[in-house]
Amino acid sequence: MNSATGLEPVTLNPASAANSLGTTLPSPLHPVVRAWTGAITLPTYLPAAPDKNPMFLEKRVYQGSNGKVYPLPFTDRIAEQPVDRKWKGDVEIFDLTGHPKAKRAYGWSHPDGDDNKTERFVAALEIPPVTSPETAVKTAIYSDIKQGTIQVAK
Repeated sequence: MNSATGLEPVTLNPASAANSLGTTLPSPLHPVVRAWTGAITLPTYLPAAPDKNPMFLEKRVYQGSNGKVYPLPFTDRIAEQPVDRKWKGDVEIFDLTGHPKAKRAYGWSHPDGDDNKTERFVAALEIPPVTSPETAVKTAIYSDIKQGTIQVAK
């Protein structure tokens, strides 16, 4: 038992699972699902160095407050040039049966929205140029850029 989570690890024996399901694995009803965990390198715009002397008003008028404001470093910009950065993630791999072109599909989720409080689910079929979990993620990002879902700094 894991002391942090209180959960027992579970080992799935394909033979006993197939016996319980009454079918062989994989089958059209129960395809094989695997997971890929890895890092991919993507060009990333990092936060720029904080401004040591940000603009501020010396004579504020907010609920009667006034006086000098101590200028704290403030970051409000991103770097002008991207740098290659490794990103880690998990991608589920689904073996497909009956699809005319694809033998596999890839799926993952990530935080979404302005506040990253919603979750977006993404799926991609293994049809060239998608040939691996890594190319599935890169192709999905490129598609979002092309559709305007993601804005790229210029």
